[in-house]
Order: sequence, then structure tokens, then C-alpha cells
Amino acid sequence: MMRRLNELTIAYTGQRRQFGSALSDFQVLQHTMADMHVAFELATSLLYAAAIHLRDGNPMASEYLAALKVRCDRSAREIAHSAFQLHGAIATTDECEVGHHLKRIVVLAQKFGGTEFHLDRFCRLRDNRIDNAA
Repeated sequence: MMRRLNELTIAYTGQRRQFGSALSDFQVLQHTMADMHVAFELATSLLYAAAIHLRDGNPMASEYLAALKVRCDRSAREIAHSAFQLHGAIATTDECEVGHHLKRIVVLAQKFGGTEFHLDRFCRLRDNRIDNAA
């Protein structure tokens, strides 16, 4: 969904014109879309790291999975809210795919425990690992 929201936003801002220019020509909107891309890449990189740790049976895999859930929740919300904002009023219509993704992201953020639950879980796992190493 994060990738799709980025694609939809880039396409929409490239075709939508305001003040005689495409929305994508405005620097502040370019920065917003760059932030959306960075949020996606952060989540993707952590996904790969968690998968590698899980595959290798690394004891830190649980920490990585908790961190991944937190990062995905935060990145997905950031991307969805930015896409919603950049699409303007059209994002509120049933015909626009952006609104559907935003609703799904809000639901998925609570599935398997919310962001705060996994942030606390990550901290507990990290603290236990540090205590055991000492």
C-alpha cells in the first residue's frame, strides 16, 4: 500500500495543474513526496533486515520484528496522510483509491497489536538482551 500510495501521488501531482504548473513542479510538494519515498524505504530496509535475522535464527529477530511493526505503522500513516493531503478533496471520494488505502492502514495498525504495544515490546526485548549480556 505504501508503494501504491507513492505511485498514485506522483502520477496525480504530475497531471494536476495549479497556477499554470503541474503540482509536482512545486518544491514544497516535491519535498513531501521525497519524505514519502524515504518513509517507504525505511520500512522496506527494516523488513529485509528482520527477514534476514528471522531466517538465520538470530536471537534479535524478535526485536527486529517489533521494530518493523512500529516502523511500518508509522511510515504507512505518514505516507497515507501525505497522499491524502496532496490529493485534496478528491481523496475523500469513493472513486479515489487513496482514501481506501488510508482506511486499510488505520485498521492494519491495530492488527497483531498496535504501535505502542510493539514499541514497548521492543524496549523490553532490548533491555532483557542487554541485562543478560551484562
